[in-house]
Amino acid sequence: MRGLTTADFDLASGTQALQVASVEFIANAPQSVGFVIDVSGSMQPKMAQMKSAIGAIVDRLNPGDDVLLVGLAKKPYLLVSGTTDHNLIVERVDGLKAFGRTDLYDGMISGMSHLVGLCFTTKTLVVISDGVDDASVAGNSQVIEQARDDGIQIGAIGIGDIVLNPASRSSLPWSIRAIDVVDVSSLEAITDPTGGRTVHLMMSDDESQLKAAAASIAEGPGVYVVEFARPPGIASNAPVSVAIKGHPDYVIHSSSQ
Repeated sequence: MRGLTTADFDLASGTQALQVASVEFIANAPQSVGFVIDVSGSMQPKMAQMKSAIGAIVDRLNPGDDVLLVGLAKKPYLLVSGTTDHNLIVERVDGLKAFGRTDLYDGMISGMSHLVGLCFTTKTLVVISDGVDDASVAGNSQVIEQARDDGIQIGAIGIGDIVLNPASRSSLPWSIRAIDVVDVSSLEAITDPTGGRTVHLMMSDDESQLKAAAASIAEGPGVYVVEFARPPGIASNAPVSVAIKGHPDYVIHSSSQ
């Protein structure tokens, strides 16, 4: 969330309220990024767009951002563990072929489980898929719960030419669903509650659309630097709680660094 000021923050140490001195938003803060890419059979005609999107996102990351890569088809599998060698992500993706069913939600769970071990406090999961899940054990509620618990923002690029209407899902021939469709609403149901967003990418979109999608996803959530005065009598190592006024549902992950 952008645009917050000193008036939006409530800080306290125990029962003692703390005075916020200043607030600064850093949009391009260092971050750990987990890529979860759908390489199931339905992505076969969409692989070129997916690979181009990965390259465009990687180009916009900070050189020091650590990244990992998880592929998903019938089950998720770790392709690249934490590294700052961003070219390695692109190389691994270039060699992938589409096959099998789609365990989209299980893949997100797996990606977040690996992502929590990377070094930066700011963590972003980037999902590239057509959003059609047919093999997961987990559901979207479990994905959202884990993202909130671990302080992970999920962003997604949904690739496909026909936006799937949930009401008409069962009436579409499988041959059409597999090749052309994208379930944007299912991806939004994951990304929106975590503070991220879903970008729809057509299979025919050119480089300008790819770059726009990459920019919106790669930017990450950003961080707020909050300065405050610690009153006399409160120890320098005493824990400080942080809350956003009017948003008790927000999960705040704070650091003293």
